[in-house]
Amino acid sequence: MLPPSDEKISLQIESFSPAAPEKCFVPAYKLNIITDSGNVCGILNLRLGHNETTYFSGNIGYLVYPEYRGHGFAARAVRLSYKFLRSKGMNNIIITCNPSNLPSARTCEKLEGTLLETARIPEWHDLYHRGQRIVNIYRIEL
Repeated sequence: MLPPSDEKISLQIESFSPAAPEKCFVPAYKLNIITDSGNVCGILNLRLGHNETTYFSGNIGYLVYPEYRGHGFAARAVRLSYKFLRSKGMNNIIITCNPSNLPSARTCEKLEGTLLETARIPEWHDLYHRGQRIVNIYRIEL
């Protein structure tokens, strides 16, 4: 079960996607990030498990809608997910970001992520096909 909230936000499961081994996709949850006033301010994607695909795309993806940025909601949402991730057998997670996305890199640092490397995205990866070529890869111990 997900932690219900902190003083600023709560998480609500929107959907679950089972593993798709033929695509190297692990099981995943999509959650809404909800402010204390009840507004959906972003989304959090949790990918359960480690493989070559999640190494480059991360176990967690987050998006905070533009009008809600600058309040630390991404880092808060990720922290709220830790207990849930541990309950699913995760001891650590990978979070990645485009090196030019400074706000996302700051979020990874706020979460005390260890920068493992700045890596070239392989041509077979979905991120490559969406135009991304390099990624910062952070590891966070749960």
